[in-house]
Amino acid sequence: VCTPKCTTEKDCSDNNPCTVDACGKDGVCAWTGVKPGLVCGDGKVCGKANQCVDLTAGWARNLTGDAYGYHFCVTTSTGGVACWGRNQYYQAGNGNTTASQTKPWLVAGLSGIKDVEAGRHHTCALSSIGEVWCWGRNNYGQTAPGLKATVIGTPQKIAGMLAVRELALGDEYSCALHADRTVSCWGYNTYGQLGHGNTTTQLQVKKVAGLTGVMVLASDYRHTCALRSDGGLYCTGYNSDRQTNELSGNRLYFTKRTLADDLRLTNVMTGMMTTCGAVGDGWGCVGNSSYGAMGNGSTADAVDAVSVDANKQPIAQMAGGYYAHYALTPTGAV
Repeated sequence: VCTPKCTTEKDCSDNNPCTVDACGKDGVCAWTGVKPGLVCGDGKVCGKANQCVDLTAGWARNLTGDAYGYHFCVTTSTGGVACWGRNQYYQAGNGNTTASQTKPWLVAGLSGIKDVEAGRHHTCALSSIGEVWCWGRNNYGQTAPGLKATVIGTPQKIAGMLAVRELALGDEYSCALHADRTVSCWGYNTYGQLGHGNTTTQLQVKKVAGLTGVMVLASDYRHTCALRSDGGLYCTGYNSDRQTNELSGNRLYFTKRTLADDLRLTNVMTGMMTTCGAVGDGWGCVGNSSYGAMGNGSTADAVDAVSVDANKQPIAQMAGGYYAHYALTPTGAV
């Protein structure tokens, strides 16, 4: 039997997304398996036998992306994490520094994960028992506090971080909301975004003094905001467009930022240079509104909060990005 020789890898296609097709110098096809964990379809991943196998139906859960829109991650229905996008510092979690991860990749070594957050060049996952696992760039200690390594290639558990309820990651820094409603922040701090009263890089996890009763924590770029149980909003860090405080200049401590007079905020979201809070059947925003980021039909920046009507529906979730913001109602409307 005469077997035709190949000239390109296209001649060797086996229609299997879990193998790499190759045409050898001798004109003979060869196939090698990809690393297990590559997402190969909706709810499917590559298994150890180079087969595309079911994960579960509707496998994706919580979605996160960094402030620049460079890389994204989701939690899976089985308690894992899948990431894709820019990956020069291992932030996509595939164990190497390829320029980009073009398809969702199941991050190895994680289980029991309930949430994931993406920073500029690092990613952290929160387990169901309140442990924190991070990977990616570590030039300011934002990924693995206390370790000198500039990059962390695989998920590293942060020692001593227990009973964490929520994570908030920004531009090379990290914050955590604890079960006792206090907050810790560490990493890059040139703009006072950690809320420690200085602009010194914090290489170790450190509690924010005097900040208690926090219900929601948000960060995206270089400012951080905390929503307290009394409905008060407190922000610290970069204040280029008054997104952090009504007064000019960066804030070094969490100070009160008014978004809605005499109204109780129920959620908070930070964008690149914007802060928005959910209240009643809409939301209020301050800061930079380039490209209409505030959703009120204007591109004018706002020192005082501008209100946006959500068609008389309460806000269930909010998210911010580079110059765009999103709100989700309980009925699924965006």
